[in-house]
Amino acid sequence: MKRNSGFLLIELIFAISLIIIILNIVFLDLDIIYRIKLNHEVSNLVRDLNNIRLDALNSNWKNSIQVYKNNKFQIIKNSTSKENIIVKTVEVETFEIYPSKIRYIFNENGTPDRGGSFYIEHKYGLWEITIQPVTGKITLKK
Repeated sequence: MKRNSGFLLIELIFAISLIIIILNIVFLDLDIIYRIKLNHEVSNLVRDLNNIRLDALNSNWKNSIQVYKNNKFQIIKNSTSKENIIVKTVEVETFEIYPSKIRYIFNENGTPDRGGSFYIEHKYGLWEITIQPVTGKITLKK
């Protein structure tokens, strides 16, 4: 009796489906990691904006945030001696900020020099960060 050495069709289907399930789990995990990192970086940006405002209110110095083209922003403390002290420089990886090259200055009383919005673009869409002109309240719209 001659025996065929090979795979049955059901074995091939099972092996291919198992490989597809494993690949889906790996790519799903990468997407979850990206979303976690995105939420972390955006929440840090909003927290930094609130801290700039509160620090300007408490220290009686002007504080500002400067956004550059290469997805980098700096937190700058403007002292009374007209020196600019760079407190923090952050480069973000998961999103882009539009418009680039913007600067918001928070005065000694915690109010911004101007209100307005800037946008965070990422692979899932566009979020808006708004700075209210009179109060300096910062809101994030997803």
